[in-house]
Amino acid sequence: MEQMKRIAYVSGITVRTDGEEIFNGRIPGQYQSLKKLFERYQGCRMKVAYEAGPFGFWLSDKLAEDGMEVLVVPPLLIPTESGNRVKTDKRDSRKLAKLLESNMLKRVYVLTPEEREHRDLLRTRRQIVDHRNDVARQIKSKLLFYGIASPFSTTTRWSLKYIEWLKTLRFDTDYLRESFDLLIDLYEYLTRKIVRINKKVVLLCRDKKYSDRIKLLCTAPGIGRLTAIEILVELQDISRFESAEELASYIGLTPSEYSTGERTRQGRITRCGNKRVRTYLVESTWMLIMKDPAIRLKYLKLKSTRGGKRATIAIAGKLLIRIRRMLLDNVPYRITAMAAYERRKVPTYGKKMERIPNAFELTAAPPCDPVRITLRRMRQFELHRIRIMSALPMGSDHEKEAGGYLLAKGSRFGHGPWKVVGLVLASKAKKPTRMRVQEGKKNRKISFRA
Repeated sequence: MEQMKRIAYVSGITVRTDGEEIFNGRIPGQYQSLKKLFERYQGCRMKVAYEAGPFGFWLSDKLAEDGMEVLVVPPLLIPTESGNRVKTDKRDSRKLAKLLESNMLKRVYVLTPEEREHRDLLRTRRQIVDHRNDVARQIKSKLLFYGIASPFSTTTRWSLKYIEWLKTLRFDTDYLRESFDLLIDLYEYLTRKIVRINKKVVLLCRDKKYSDRIKLLCTAPGIGRLTAIEILVELQDISRFESAEELASYIGLTPSEYSTGERTRQGRITRCGNKRVRTYLVESTWMLIMKDPAIRLKYLKLKSTRGGKRATIAIAGKLLIRIRRMLLDNVPYRITAMAAYERRKVPTYGKKMERIPNAFELTAAPPCDPVRITLRRMRQFELHRIRIMSALPMGSDHEKEAGGYLLAKGSRFGHGPWKVVGLVLASKAKKPTRMRVQEGKKNRKISFRA
């Protein structure tokens, strides 16, 4: 507290009881001044509220030690007057006191001192990593500015050999050499600090408070030990969220809404709350889409109608809901039934008949059982969903309705050969049937005979 006494801030404070205001003024921003004011009301049950800010929770800890009920209020959730253009500390404290007396204030979750220390460790690591990335971009910018081409590929860049190559570069003047060396030294210094703090993070992951939950989260595709501990230190007690919607609102993944009368309009996500967890979820979502076939199908369906960015955010919300369920029920991540079906070994009926650009004709003997059809020249595969539009029995001029889905793996960007790994048809045609299918919104047609 000796350091706090030197702070020259002044705070507004209001005291109310039984609907009446008995004090409104300004005091120095020191806890001793606040405590001296509270001594006037000894013997009374006191309830204190203040806005959350850059000062942390030390004031909440001090007030709780003195036996007071404390509410740390998020500023964005304080009701405001739309026509009010005057703001002072005394007015703000008066408004807080009235809202507190009416029980109209929401509170933030106050972490324990130990939980705050754990969270600060991971946040500090993230800040240092971001700082090192900024320095790396500055070095790349200098290379581009002076027309120096790198002999290293993007995958091997920033390795030890790459740093050594940067040190061997020759410049015309000592001034340029000095500015370049300073950036390289700063990059190496930050790298050493990241290695140092990573050791502390590893020890924290082994703590009994987090070790079991980290193992649970690591069963989800796209979540490793680092992402798991970052999510856990930010959320801490997951049971404090009564529903998945409340957790999504805390992360900022719920859509904004502008509705009036009969008109309902939902906009982008609110982006309120903890942006760090939201960032971790979006980063993990990309790997989840590649590893979980059922999630991949949902992503492609949303992408075809709402776009890739919105589809990614929607999948991130689903991942958040699953993480909550995993932590509450203490169960690992499970691949859905559709993914299990995709891995099942089924007999092969089809064979490649003819290859046309972006189209294939395959044939399978009736009845239309689930079949596995494999095409040649497969490259990097991802799971795609192909919707069956119609079925045309061979030798007939009348189309018959058919429904189902086709599980297929193709190249990353949707081009190149396909590997069909599952086919489900609702057609009851007894004769061989030619299937017309459509993939995504590109209206790519692939002809099958099944």
